[in-house]
Amino acid sequence: MLTQKLSAAGEEADGQEFARTLETQSEAETYLQAYTALLADRREVLVAERTLLAAHDAREKKIRHTKAAMKAAAAAIDLRATKLDTDDMERLPEHDILHKELGNERKALLRQFQGRALKSVLIDLNAMANRMGDKDPEKNATKQCVQTLRQLISGQGQ
Repeated sequence: MLTQKLSAAGEEADGQEFARTLETQSEAETYLQAYTALLADRREVLVAERTLLAAHDAREKKIRHTKAAMKAAAAAIDLRATKLDTDDMERLPEHDILHKELGNERKALLRQFQGRALKSVLIDLNAMANRMGDKDPEKNATKQCVQTLRQLISGQGQ
């Protein structure tokens, strides 16, 4: 998307190049937002950390149905309609749908981990290995799992 040409080679300009470029830019922005949220989710799954910026970006607005909330939403729509700012890129409805679909896929992936990070599993395994006796045959296997998880987390963190 980012490397598409404004017009196809050998074709005549039709005047719609700018509009197509804006649509492509809006779609690319939608994918970029979803990718950023996915990377933050990945960090959360690995080490149970989420930056404040990632938490803010992934925050969803709750739809309120009170009269005051509906009035404020209508005022915001009116304000956006009267605002003439060429720097604001308006998202098309299909990009809103794409954003929602990507968000739903991301949430489905995140639900698979059930709020448990690999780092917490590593800590539990390490504690289990430390509680085992020196002659316990499973101690070496548990220590090996701890080492493998440490390598995975440090490798993924880089």
